[in-house]
Amino acid sequence: VNLGGSTGLEFFRPPLPPGAHEGEWWEAARVSIEGCVFVEGECAVAIVGASDARISRCTIVRPRRWPFRLLQETTDARFGASRGATVEGCVIVADSLRTPVNVGAGSDPAAFQWEANVWWGRGLDAATLARSLPGDVRGERVALDPALDDDRRPTHPDARGFGAGG
Repeated sequence: VNLGGSTGLEFFRPPLPPGAHEGEWWEAARVSIEGCVFVEGECAVAIVGASDARISRCTIVRPRRWPFRLLQETTDARFGASRGATVEGCVIVADSLRTPVNVGAGSDPAAFQWEANVWWGRGLDAATLARSLPGDVRGERVALDPALDDDRRPTHPDARGFGAGG
């Protein structure tokens, strides 16, 4: 899912008003992604030129590169930096996870929140995750195999209630 993007100004709907002030517009704002299951793909959720998004109770399985990207592609001064997303109650399972979040230039990574997610992947530990997650990090469960069933629901007692269908 791409929240926002790099829409050419001629395609932006509704069009920006002539008196728009610097930093007061986003490609997407107050968007919620809830209860989704993402399997493979380059990236599950890219937050691109977006503000105040919520990614809640999603399950992300084997992303090829990153579970999340925080990017700013629009350079028009009327657009604010990508910021303010909250990721909560998700399950992230990866074969190998070197970089849980790809942070691009121009975004505001300090304004992101990570709240009580379950992370499982080869080579992933609490110290690596703490260094990799930008912003406010609370209650992450790291190196906890959620033991997903065939419907990709966690069966591990400490992971139940997280992710899609949890």
